[in-house]
Amino acid sequence: MLATFLPSGSEHNDLAHTLASWGLRSINDFTALPRPDLQERLGGQAAFLHDIATGRHHRLLTLYRPPKDYRQHLDLDYPLETLDSLLLLLRRFLHTLAARLQAHQRVPDGLFLTLHFEDHTHHLSTLRIPEPTTDQDQLLRIIETHLNGLTAPAPVIALTLDASVTRPSRSQHDLFQKALRDPNQFAHTLNQLSACLGRDALGVPQTTDSFRPDCYQLLPPESLFDRSQEKPGYTAAHALFTSTLPLRRLRPPLAVQVLTTPEKTPQVLLDGPYPGPLREVSGPFILQSTWWESAQRWTGHEWDVQLHRGPLSRLTHQPPHHWQIEGYY
Repeated sequence: MLATFLPSGSEHNDLAHTLASWGLRSINDFTALPRPDLQERLGGQAAFLHDIATGRHHRLLTLYRPPKDYRQHLDLDYPLETLDSLLLLLRRFLHTLAARLQAHQRVPDGLFLTLHFEDHTHHLSTLRIPEPTTDQDQLLRIIETHLNGLTAPAPVIALTLDASVTRPSRSQHDLFQKALRDPNQFAHTLNQLSACLGRDALGVPQTTDSFRPDCYQLLPPESLFDRSQEKPGYTAAHALFTSTLPLRRLRPPLAVQVLTTPEKTPQVLLDGPYPGPLREVSGPFILQSTWWESAQRWTGHEWDVQLHRGPLSRLTHQPPHHWQIEGYY
């Protein structure tokens, strides 16, 4: 019937009433009408319906792509009390995850593991992957290292595994670049050390932008895997004050007593391994750090001195009376 072909609506009801008044009852009667005359009398809507009825109008299909969901959840029939049983299930999860990622040409850069315990608590852990990979053994090793340091309050009754993904990295190796051969293995070693020593005891030493000697900070170990950062431990101040003579520093510095002139220039070492008059003195070299902050203000004076029957040394003085030998050239 022609009435069932026409869409609903007030404007279409008027069109249906007009066609019915013309004596049209079927779609064949409607398609038999000439399209130009139909468009001239009834407008573009009637011509559009005529194209649909005669197969001239082609509606393109919109492809539906299912969302890429990598989340896996399992409710256990029996609670798990051992780590080996839990790792066996996680290996199955990783096998499925790796297959899905390889089909989508993606690699995981982070894993999200949630353990649901029998006492209605849960543990959520975010595991970062230094070098994204779909190698199941390496991914399982990262999870196992994390679980070894976890104390479960109750047996596990459910677990969930999800992942954040990225594109595989394709970079050409540089002959002159000192990069880690296996970042995942290195991260595994760091995790084992942090479990024994504590997370705050590990880091990458980097000199701060200060003129104060031996002033450094510990960056998190993850900064080794960030290729966008500059070389650790290299700043403008470090490059400016690099000496041509290597200095073997004493850690800690050796405290000494010094006899000075009225101008506060050192003349004689009164104790230490090389007591006696100083043969040559060059300085002072004044160093200041964070002078704008009263709580962290630091001022020091350095001299390069030739000790009596001793090596060329660096002698430092911090007001008012603190003298020490920093090291030997």
